[in-house]
Amino acid sequence: MRIWRNQISGILSLLWAVGVVLYAGWNLTGYMILRRRLRRWEEPVSDRDILLCYQNVCRELDIKNAPALNYCSVLSAPMCAGFARPAIYLSSLNLNADDFYYIFKHELTHYKRHDIIYKGLLLTARSIHFFNPFVHWMAMAAEKDMELSCDAEVVNNCPPEVRREYSLTILKCISESRVS
Repeated sequence: MRIWRNQISGILSLLWAVGVVLYAGWNLTGYMILRRRLRRWEEPVSDRDILLCYQNVCRELDIKNAPALNYCSVLSAPMCAGFARPAIYLSSLNLNADDFYYIFKHELTHYKRHDIIYKGLLLTARSIHFFNPFVHWMAMAAEKDMELSCDAEVVNNCPPEVRREYSLTILKCISESRVS
């Protein structure tokens, strides 16, 4: 009976380890494909006004070593990506100065808070507990909370007009992502 239990335990442990490797491998492969796609289609932003806005937001958030700023036509929404060499990617250059300000403030807040590291930790938890739907739900809720917290930080202590403008910028980005 004891040998049988040890064999079952060994088989279950092996299945769990294979599941962890497959789940983590699948997600890391997807991330590497995304990074390769970003590198292939990225173009450094050269518009002076956009770069000036970016530098002003970096100064406002007290970011000394700012991530690279690139445009990537294949993206549907702006994003911050990269563990070793983070960069901010814009999905459109057809926005006004206020829109860029809010986008930069949002993405640089993610950068300053090291949200990419937290997302990596969530991926680790999801990989280890790949079989547990509650862990996946918790990770999705945590990622949503990161976004909402970032949004709250952008409009912290702002008058209602600024909150409205920020909300309109988010809606504009969403509508553009649905069109492309």
